Amino acid sequence: MISIGECLGEPLQSWKDNQPNYLFRGVEYNPENNVISILMKKEFYPSGKYDLIYEPYYGKNIVTDAGDEFYAQELSPQVATPTNDFFGSNNRIELQNPGTADTPAKTDTYGDVTSPITASRDTLETGYPTDNDTETFNTGKDVDALTYKYLHAEGDFDTEGANNITGGCIHVGGATPAAGTPLLSHFNYTTPFGKSSTDQLITYINHKFNGV
Repeated sequence: MISIGECLGEPLQSWKDNQPNYLFRGVEYNPENNVISILMKKEFYPSGKYDLIYEPYYGKNIVTDAGDEFYAQELSPQVATPTNDFFGSNNRIELQNPGTADTPAKTDTYGDVTSPITASRDTLETGYPTDNDTETFNTGKDVDALTYKYLHAEGDFDTEGANNITGGCIHVGGATPAAGTPLLSHFNYTTPFGKSSTDQLITYINHKFNGV
């Protein structure tokens, strides 16, 4: 007997199997989005109490040439100290809000990050970077992915009265990057967004190792 699935030339799947996956209401999962930011907004009630509303924003980052060199040096037993220590204390995330989003390129340095939001320059969270991350919001986590996590608190920065956030980067150089400061990665969000002075922002940046 020949099954219905064999007649169709494909495995038989249920209706649910063929439906898209959603992360939040109305937000379909895209595995190419390896940058995940969660904006936590306060929705106040007349009583003064509030709920936290979670707004997810997704994007795709590329690892630069300097980033590729760093990972190769980290893996090499012949290299005692990498040229740029992106795992070290000078690692920073920095967001940007140009009127028109950048087009990230492999050769980018800090000078190629248009309209950086210097007040968003922030250090890694404790315990990061890590592989096989376990946090629920990080939809880009995987056993062969390295996750960088950053947290911007309410008063860290805001974009009220300015352009929305279009993307950002990870750089070395600590608090004083220069035009030629190397980047580990450069990224854009698929949908720009703003951050108010009462919002919190969690960002996960994932680098997946494909063995190629």
